[in-house]
Amino acid sequence: MKNVTVLTTSRSDYDLLSGVISEFKNNKNFKTSLIVSGSHFDKRFGKTYKRILEDKFKIDHKIELSYKNLSKINLVKNLSKLSEGLALFFKNNKQDLFIILGDRHETLCAAFIANFNNIPIAHIGGGEITEGSQDDCYRHAISKLSNIHFVSHPSHKKRLIQLGEKKETIFITGNLGVENLKKDNLLTKNEIEKDIGIKLKDKNFFVTYHPETINLNQNLKFIKILLESFLAFDNYNVFITSPNADSGSHEVTQFINKFIKINKNFYFFKNLGRVKYFSLIRVCNLYIGNSSSGIVEVPSLKKITLNLGNRQKGRLKAKSVIDTDFNKKKIISTIKKYLNTKNNNFYFSNPYERANPSKTIVSKISKYNLEKIFPKEFINLKKY
Repeated sequence: MKNVTVLTTSRSDYDLLSGVISEFKNNKNFKTSLIVSGSHFDKRFGKTYKRILEDKFKIDHKIELSYKNLSKINLVKNLSKLSEGLALFFKNNKQDLFIILGDRHETLCAAFIANFNNIPIAHIGGGEITEGSQDDCYRHAISKLSNIHFVSHPSHKKRLIQLGEKKETIFITGNLGVENLKKDNLLTKNEIEKDIGIKLKDKNFFVTYHPETINLNQNLKFIKILLESFLAFDNYNVFITSPNADSGSHEVTQFINKFIKINKNFYFFKNLGRVKYFSLIRVCNLYIGNSSSGIVEVPSLKKITLNLGNRQKGRLKAKSVIDTDFNKKKIISTIKKYLNTKNNNFYFSNPYERANPSKTIVSKISKYNLEKIFPKEFINLKKY
């Protein structure tokens, strides 16, 4: 039996990992542990660890961090606490494989501690590009610290090979978020109206804005431009979700809360949960913001995404993802242009969609010889 540990540090990565965790838990060849940390325990982000418990998963080890202050120095202190907590867990628990997802600074820290302790790492989501975010560097660094790779598209495999990763260690699975979306029983228009207690209007916009981690001094300017753009429309609702736990997040949230107090038809949600999140998107006219959700999952809902700014620059996109700048006139004109776009299967073809990513990941790991994973070899491009 192999000892496998999965790390989750936020609602977003847990939503993606939940299917993988379930597959491991149901496989008798694995003893699966779950480490929960990051923003899961913070009330500002909805105390999302409760979602894990609702899914009947045992939290084997928790490392609580503080997000009251999202300054760089306090985030570094969080990483110190996370490092200590992980090191203690690894010392007391034999590990055959450590599974991590994504590109956040907490994940990079976890990858380093596991690598430092000679624990093999399986990384989900490598090989992608988001040039407008610090996460881009973190993602590539995590890939170099990892031993097995599960990527969502053939182009991402090629990029990892370019980074010197051995092609036999890279598996194309598709995206876990799209898989979950296909499995979820989304709410109808009437059900979602009843659940959130808000009647839909003629125009309904769904907004997610995450702080730009490279242009920190621009975040309040950008969110102001975005929200004021909707004032140009009549008979509308704007549904806004909470930004993630990056520097600048609290300031953005404070601005949103002040804005919605003096402007009607704007609604802010700390944490909708996955089903309500995508159910509400499905009944809205447009998805607008700079989140990866708008690029990875929303095309499968046959909805247009207005992708703003540079945060997701370089990421593979469906034709239904429309890039624009944080310019009020451009945002308004782009919304008007795509407000009533009719569904077209080719237009909404999702490059991230493949069958059964969670099962594929567990199947590949079950057949992998983890005892011969070290030392890690750097592969020069000339071999390909």
